[in-house]
Amino acid sequence: MRVMIREGSAAKNLDGLLPILKNHDSRNCFFVTDDLDPRDIVEKGHIDNLVRTAIAKGVEPVRAIQMATLNTAQYFGLKRLGAVLPGYLADLLIVE
Repeated sequence: MRVMIREGSAAKNLDGLLPILKNHDSRNCFFVTDDLDPRDIVEKGHIDNLVRTAIAKGVEPVRAIQMATLNTAQYFGLKRLGAVLPGYLADLLIVE
């Protein structure tokens, strides 16, 4: 079973699922944003906003980044994506 944590423009469930992210193995959890308004993407960002928000709410930074990258790539069967490793394609996210 996988847990897709949605934080869109209308539906939001990050706060309700924070205990799972802080206290349990989060390898089967990943971020999704299936209802973002284009204005929100321009003003706040996309998955990068979810990463920043999760970290600000106490999720370990490495765990939050893994949920935005490797966990998602593995779920969707995207081989050679989702990690910074030899032989992988990289699309880097830089956050403060």
